[in-house]
Amino acid sequence: MLCRSCPIRQSLQPPKPNLTVREMQVFVAIGKGFGASDLAVQMGISVKTVESHRESIKSKLALGSAWEMNAIAADWCRGGSS
Repeated sequence: MLCRSCPIRQSLQPPKPNLTVREMQVFVAIGKGFGASDLAVQMGISVKTVESHRESIKSKLALGSAWEMNAIAADWCRGGSS
């Protein structure tokens, strides 16, 4: 769980303005625990496209790792950034 005063949390309040609609869909799905393969099937896109969206999200939100993105997406989906 991230603390309320962490800089990374502050940069995510809210993430939506920084992300495209598709990136936001991927971000939410990541937060719900979907992997790239499942997400690709669900969205009707290739795994490579999912990975491209993940990299774009990490870049736009200045995240250093996939683990960090997964944790923040899960926290955001639980309402932690509200």
